[in-house]
Amino acid sequence: MSSLHNYRKAKEELHRQIALAKETKARIRETLSLLHNNYLNGLITESVYNSKVSEFLQGKPAEEWYTIYDNHIEECHFNIHKYNEKINE
Repeated sequence: MSSLHNYRKAKEELHRQIALAKETKARIRETLSLLHNNYLNGLITESVYNSKVSEFLQGKPAEEWYTIYDNHIEECHFNIHKYNEKINE
């Protein structure tokens, strides 16, 4: 297998990882919004809301998760750029 083929495959994987990170960030927003709406509508108590949010976010603030995924996306874009340079050599 040629290096060019490997670079293209690696780029495909990076694009897949970017899409997955974006989907995960959206799922976090949607889940937190649903839990918040359930709390506001009286469907769950504040303690249940807090417990479910903490469990879903594994004890980290949502902003920390967003930062983790944003950093991963940025790193993927950086690596895609590097692979593009190698492909175009």
